[in-house]
Amino acid sequence: MAGPAHKPVSPLGGVKAFSCPSCAGQVELRAPGQTLAASCRHCGSVIDLADENLKILQQARKKMDKKLVIPIGKRGELFGTEWEVIGFMVRKVVDYQYYWEEYLLFNPWQGFRWLINNYGHWTFGTPLMEYPDYKAANRTARFEGNKYNMFSRGGAQVRYVLGEFYWKVKNGDTVQTADLVSPPHMLSYEIDDHGSSWSHGLYLEPKVVQKAFDVEQMPPRRRIGANQPNRAKENWKVVRRVWIWLLLALVGMQIYFVTSAANQVVLKESIEFDEINKKSYVSSPFNLEGDLTNVEVDFRAPSLGNSWVYLDGYLHDRINNKNYGFTKEWEYYYGREGGETWSEGSRKAYRILNNVPAGEYELVLEAQTGKPKETVDIVVRRDVSIFSNFWAILIAISIMPLWYWFKSYSFEKIRWEEADI
Repeated sequence: MAGPAHKPVSPLGGVKAFSCPSCAGQVELRAPGQTLAASCRHCGSVIDLADENLKILQQARKKMDKKLVIPIGKRGELFGTEWEVIGFMVRKVVDYQYYWEEYLLFNPWQGFRWLINNYGHWTFGTPLMEYPDYKAANRTARFEGNKYNMFSRGGAQVRYVLGEFYWKVKNGDTVQTADLVSPPHMLSYEIDDHGSSWSHGLYLEPKVVQKAFDVEQMPPRRRIGANQPNRAKENWKVVRRVWIWLLLALVGMQIYFVTSAANQVVLKESIEFDEINKKSYVSSPFNLEGDLTNVEVDFRAPSLGNSWVYLDGYLHDRINNKNYGFTKEWEYYYGREGGETWSEGSRKAYRILNNVPAGEYELVLEAQTGKPKETVDIVVRRDVSIFSNFWAILIAISIMPLWYWFKSYSFEKIRWEEADI
């Protein structure tokens, strides 16, 4: 945001119009007595309003035919104040083809403000009388309780001027700048041979500017603005709080289920499956107490190696003659290759049956293996603590927070890829 922080007064006082000393076209002033330079809309010459003879600061270099998003003289209301556009300039980064537009706003009681259009991203700028706490070495600043981080710095050059300004501006003027952001806020620092100034910027949604100045069509936004609010980040902060409470409740419930589970061993046997004799296995009878319960059947084949086991089995209710079936297959392979050992799979496996009623049961199994014989140790437990529901619910409640976090991260990544520090 261009210009010094103070508000100089022009010696021309209340003069509202005069003839351009270059082309004799009429130059209208919209802030008489408050501005020091004006650009002739007819020929483009920049005129010194502080000189009684209206000295030309810069001769016309090209016809003033640029189309403005908000025309000079247009009025609009922002933050409860009516502002009039009295000046317009285009500036660019020195040594780079990166341009942006700056509109100078004026209100007789509020003074001057800036409206910056940076590739469709709009910022309302206010000159500061109280400077922020700027730490150049750390590339940070603090102002009104907010911490700002350096986003860009370098040289900014005036490439086009139209209207009037409160300092003697002309094409080619160059200042050193630094922009620090704390979205939606921005601090801008400028320094040249005449002094330095700070200004505070607040991001405005394009529709706000469009409505305020009754603009028919706004330029499209490109990528992410330096101080554009990260809506996904704001949503993530809200969703995160809810997610934390849900997570605490879920963990509390899981702790309760784990500590209250009986984990009672009701059967423990070791059997040998003979692939040659194709013999089925029927366990000793065991009882399941209480109401509906889950049953975990653990399998361990201690000698399993470079082979597999497939079990087809069921819990048989001896009183009601009902079966609760299941299948289970597991494998374990190992070897040595290139001087290093490797293994794949496991010698252990388990299966959980839910909603099994109380009663007297026996375990019936038929097996197939990759070897003629295989020994399997079997342990049956009732009312065991399980974590499958815990993980399923955790994934379900984490989808939305993770989505907002990813969107927020991607937004900031794109934003800081545009930084020039």
